[in-house]
Amino acid sequence: MTTDTAVRPHATEPLPDHVNTPGDRLAQQLAAAVREIVALVVGADNQVTPQERRLALETVGAFAPGYGQADLRSDLSRSASAPLEQRLQYLGACLTAAGQEGLVRAAARVMIADGSVDPRERLAVEAVGEALGMAAQRVAALIDTAIDEMGRPAE
Repeated sequence: MTTDTAVRPHATEPLPDHVNTPGDRLAQQLAAAVREIVALVVGADNQVTPQERRLALETVGAFAPGYGQADLRSDLSRSASAPLEQRLQYLGACLTAAGQEGLVRAAARVMIADGSVDPRERLAVEAVGEALGMAAQRVAALIDTAIDEMGRPAE
């Protein structure tokens, strides 16, 4: 398995050569983390819009082919008990800065998929960056850039 297929936070944004640690374990941890990140962000405001659902399925599907509605419902129902923080700490040590930023950008895109930024969703994205070991200022800049790219939604 090559890194360009193992590390992709978004189907249109491959991250080749951004992995310091090769192997299937990394790919499995990354796929699980993306599922858990998406569930955390989508579920943060206790509502899932059609736009969030569509982007969630697309984002996770880039890592887990065949990921569908039932998988998303399952992930949402167990997101509070998922070991996301531990996964992100592991990935923070394995991914380069570009790989870490790709995960935060993917989470930020899911956050703004419905055209608004709920403070709870923003906190969830910030928590992802923090668990990856990123500086708060860098995470905030990535979130703001994603918001600007998508057209600034209401906060």
